[in-house]
Amino acid sequence: MLKIYICAPNKHSNYTENLAKKLEMNGFHASYAAKDTDQGIAQHEIFVLNLGLIDDCDVFISYFVHDGYYGIDFASETGYAAKNKKVIGFIEVREEHYDQLMVNMEKDVMLNHFIDVYFKEFKDLIAYLGNL
Repeated sequence: MLKIYICAPNKHSNYTENLAKKLEMNGFHASYAAKDTDQGIAQHEIFVLNLGLIDDCDVFISYFVHDGYYGIDFASETGYAAKNKKVIGFIEVREEHYDQLMVNMEKDVMLNHFIDVYFKEFKDLIAYLGNL
């Protein structure tokens, strides 16, 4: 079973939970920080535990959701994963935020160079994962 780590802002963990459930219904194992890391501990400890989840995954998904906001932890985890993981960008942002996300991503050297492939449709994401 392919193990997938979903990197997403915790403020939108309900979206991440829904994505994880959909992935699991399609035969994948999905983990993400809000579910698999104790959020009541110190920030630096959460980050280190998240790196362990990333080390344990086969595929890393950078999940751009809702308003497309991503922070330093998101970018750091994506860069860390890019060392030796397949990194997929999955975009489910609201229409009114899409153009700004594209501008931000074009300027962001790390995301621009370390995400292997992007998807906007879940069916396309599943088809790609099924071929790995």
